[in-house]
Amino acid sequence: MAAVLFLAIPVGVFLAGCSGSGSAAVTVPQVTNLSPSSLNGHTLTFTDPDQSQFTTVYVFSTSTYTSPSGDSGTYTYTQSLTALNQGTVHLVSAFSPALTYNLTYTSTTAGTYVNQVSATGTFTMQ
Repeated sequence: MAAVLFLAIPVGVFLAGCSGSGSAAVTVPQVTNLSPSSLNGHTLTFTDPDQSQFTTVYVFSTSTYTSPSGDSGTYTYTQSLTALNQGTVHLVSAFSPALTYNLTYTSTTAGTYVNQVSATGTFTMQ
């Protein structure tokens, strides 16, 4: 009889610990989505990575962009689904080679970029 009682106590203690009644709350940090879902209506200003006094400005509408320098064309923008602070804009112009900017937003109005030739710089968004 003592052997049966000895086995029953450890099983009862084990099962009591698995009931889930004493589980601690888990706090998941809030992640802010810094990248916009669309560039429509925004203006991006890219600072030249080698000469910070030079900038390139693009004004975006639904599917086209214009630049004060006279450049214009179409674009695609993809917001990252896995990193809430990243997006990619691909510009296609009849006047110059296609450009790609991989954007990392550090706020809702600015960030850093890596372009198609791996040059890095900063940008602002209005």
